[in-house]
Amino acid sequence: MSDVIATVWDFGKTLIPGYMQDPIFKHYGVEAAAFWKENSDEIEALQKKRSSMSTKTPTTLTALFASANQSNRSTASIMSCLSN
Repeated sequence: MSDVIATVWDFGKTLIPGYMQDPIFKHYGVEAAAFWKENSDEIEALQKKRSSMSTKTPTTLTALFASANQSNRSTASIMSCLSN
């Protein structure tokens, strides 16, 4: 048996009459509109976070990581510093 896995996704609606995720959503009781809204909201939040991170200088980032490393802080606590 091979350990290679292939995924085929139909973006053009040629294999089924609709989006390929619709049967999965239906099976698990997921509302497509709510799923895509949550997805879009999360993308927007991450883009805002990335924008705020880009205002920090490399020196500031280096100091944050050095300080966190010395005090044995977790990656999550470092990331929370970046979002402030």
